[in-house]
Amino acid sequence: MVSILIVVGVLVFAWALRTFRHPIPRKLGLVGFLVGTYLAFYFSTGSHLAGVGGVALWFLLPWVELLTRVRSIRLPREAPFDSQPPPGSARFPQLADLTDEIEELGFEHVADRGREWDGMEHFVRLFYHSDSRTEASIGFQEQEGIAWGYLSLTSRATSGTWYRTTDLPFTSTLRGARHIIARRVTDCPSFYHLNEAHEVSLSSFAIENEDLIESEEADLIEALDMEASSQIDRNIEDGILKAAENEELIRFSLRGLIYLYTRVLRDVVRLS
Repeated sequence: MVSILIVVGVLVFAWALRTFRHPIPRKLGLVGFLVGTYLAFYFSTGSHLAGVGGVALWFLLPWVELLTRVRSIRLPREAPFDSQPPPGSARFPQLADLTDEIEELGFEHVADRGREWDGMEHFVRLFYHSDSRTEASIGFQEQEGIAWGYLSLTSRATSGTWYRTTDLPFTSTLRGARHIIARRVTDCPSFYHLNEAHEVSLSSFAIENEDLIESEEADLIEALDMEASSQIDRNIEDGILKAAENEELIRFSLRGLIYLYTRVLRDVVRLS
């Protein structure tokens, strides 16, 4: 009876820590759940090894998804972005407000593009600021009822390097194209602050306005497709992706599944 009360007490305390907004008590709460799991298995078996095994189950859970659903995903080798109407307000209610916020800083709406494959949808609204030679974009991805939006700013240097600042909430499931230097900033309360972070990032690389190329609408759309193709090429070269049964399709390799697993663990720790 005492052992049950100890386990319940640890789990309740861990849950209480998870209610805090500060990351430190939230992370301690996560550790508390692991400790509670260890104690539950230890008290029920009398074995420390069983306790360690119980904790290990938490770390093995992502493999259920990886080996069942992700392993069966087939991606198109070429998946260009086509002209696409924006998602409705019921699906992406923040789109209108984000658009207004970006246009208030002098960015002009250029195009709405999107692509779909294997139950996944990816929408991008492109903007361009001619004076700063910087592209802004609103991204929206949806998969099996789970959706998330994000903002990005991209400046393309004459050297061929692209500098990007984004508030994408999750670590990308694929490695980015080699010519892109991306900085992820997840604590920006608005597009204005993200734009400031992008300017600071450019300054850290000693990039001036004259070092950036000017772009037209066609250039931005072409760059969107080129980036997608370059990203796929890199991940095939790195062994993250490999050809599927149909040569026009690709899928995650075993190395790719392990790579995804490390990304999932990283996001769990970071977002906890």
